[in-house]
Amino acid sequence: MKKLAVIDLMFNWPPDGGARIDLKETLVRLAPYFDVVVLVPRIDCIVSRGLVIGELPFQVEPIPFTEKEFNGHTIVTRFRAALDRINPSVVFLADGFYLKPWVAQAIRDYPYFVKFYAYETFCLRYNGTFMRGDRSCYRTGMGHCWIDSLFCSMCGFNAAIKAFLDDSPGFLREFLGASAWSPLHWRRTRTMMDGAQEIIVNNHFFQELIGRCGWTSVVIPPGIDTAQYPVTPCRHEMNPVRLGLVGRINDSYKGVVFAIRALRILHARGIDAELHVTGIPDDSPLALPGVVFRGWFTRDTINEFYRSIDICLVPSIWQEPFGIVTLEAMCSGRPVVGSRVAGIQEVVIENETGLLVSPQSSEDIADAVQRYLENPDFTAEIVKNAARHVRALYDWDLIVRDYYLPVIHRILDQKGQKSGSN
Repeated sequence: MKKLAVIDLMFNWPPDGGARIDLKETLVRLAPYFDVVVLVPRIDCIVSRGLVIGELPFQVEPIPFTEKEFNGHTIVTRFRAALDRINPSVVFLADGFYLKPWVAQAIRDYPYFVKFYAYETFCLRYNGTFMRGDRSCYRTGMGHCWIDSLFCSMCGFNAAIKAFLDDSPGFLREFLGASAWSPLHWRRTRTMMDGAQEIIVNNHFFQELIGRCGWTSVVIPPGIDTAQYPVTPCRHEMNPVRLGLVGRINDSYKGVVFAIRALRILHARGIDAELHVTGIPDDSPLALPGVVFRGWFTRDTINEFYRSIDICLVPSIWQEPFGIVTLEAMCSGRPVVGSRVAGIQEVVIENETGLLVSPQSSEDIADAVQRYLENPDFTAEIVKNAARHVRALYDWDLIVRDYYLPVIHRILDQKGQKSGSN
């Protein structure tokens, strides 16, 4: 059986985000075809990387680092040693923040493919947001002007300093350890991209962006376990109507504030509505009349949240890489109002599988909610189309069969052709 080595600088289990779920579900379905070994750093930096609790159907090999050792040069040495011991047929370079291009130096002698879960390394603001405050910014240091490189490096450095002052020192430590402030970061990133046999992105927005820099990529969307999200009937009595919002409510890029403003607009129009959000209030400024905190849900229980709401809002203001919440809600039979941004508009087809609104427009959100409420036949058709659409295109088994396996087999075929010609 061919060996597939996976390097992920962020992996932990139970997961702290969608990228971890994405990788786990992908590898579970690749494990019958390949001998999968996941190499991860074991260190508490930003998240508890390499900490795995419970059994997984593939091997996870933590590589220990101290905070001082967690830098580009040590990354190259230790991961290269691990790869030489494993001797994989293919390497999958998965998630990472600033240190991802350094890993490419460790794997350069092996055929590899790289996946971008967000916009990491192309935008140095945290894990890649293409945002400055509440404004979009599509400048990338991979441009052909040294001013772009300097601008993006300073922007990333300022963001890392802000995270440090906000009691998140891990971003600054990694930024410095990766030398992401240096123009060499962009050279390393270009080398990583040039050396990859395949480049995988989540959406066509990013595909077009890196295409301008000269690279061809394939769009592979995330999936969901559709069996976990059966279509359930909506509540008969929607008084008040329950709007649902899933995500980190303290993340301003999720657009929670615009959902709250939309709630006020609906109240002003005489529509009795509540906004149900995941999490707990603590001292949150979002603890306002009409905002209901539902507590935390695990991946195994989040379907309970969808069953309890009437309409799902996904009001992200940044170019959301995909938005798995959108798939989960649609699969569960809940109409979606989503922002017209990168990943969300990949799956929400206007007037067919949901409604799209302008980012940061509370008025548009309120109008879309009202349209659903006043047109039950239209809403029922949307719900039916959306659930069918998700099941036909986004089940995990289909994603791996139709996308990942062909990518890996293409790389293996290229490797075999090169070996045969030598």
